Amino acid sequence: MSTPTTSDLGASITVEALEADPFPIYARLREEEPVCFVPAVGLRLVTRWDDVQFVATHPEVFTAEVDASPLARTLGRNVLTVDGADHARMRAGMDAPMRPRTVEGYAPGVIEPIARRHLDAIADGPGAELMSTYCEPVSVLALGAVMGLGDLDAETLRRWFGDLATGGANFEQDPRSRRSPMRRAPRSTAASARFSTGSSASPTRASSPTCWRPTGPGPRCFRTSS
Repeated sequence: MSTPTTSDLGASITVEALEADPFPIYARLREEEPVCFVPAVGLRLVTRWDDVQFVATHPEVFTAEVDASPLARTLGRNVLTVDGADHARMRAGMDAPMRPRTVEGYAPGVIEPIARRHLDAIADGPGAELMSTYCEPVSVLALGAVMGLGDLDAETLRRWFGDLATGGANFEQDPRSRRSPMRRAPRSTAASARFSTGSSASPTRASSPTCWRPTGPGPRCFRTSS
């Protein structure tokens, strides 16, 4: 495997800076180095729209399988980090109930009672911090209900999902990491891929929240090998 060339810009980017405010970093990357290797995350960030589209539409070159992926390290092989037949097999079990039209049919019945309960509690009180008393609990409770975990309380689900997200974002491979992503700026899904020469065609899939919230089309990430 070739050693990626690191620019001064790439070397200056840290996980902490991306977590704190990624947008100025993305803007600078688009202007100065639209394909940039960032050692802090061990990936090349692709930040211009046309380049992102190229990565996303050329599965014969870019694959979802990324070496040392913190998402794969946390969850094992999963639908977001594999291609081809493995991806199709894993996706088959969740595809039907997650299709947009199907979700439109059951989502209101799941989400609205949860949302109404929390809004009523806020209305009856002196005031509330919106993220912790409404956005987070409604989010995790609705997701838990869809996943068959509707008997669990919001704090348990928040802790579980937060720990999974922390593991999926732990690029430093720090076993002491206790950062809660639910207390930071939210991460977004971004395509993660490894550049491979002569690889067989396989669809590029979206990765977990292991990259950062994009501005507009946002960045895509990939690892290269010779």
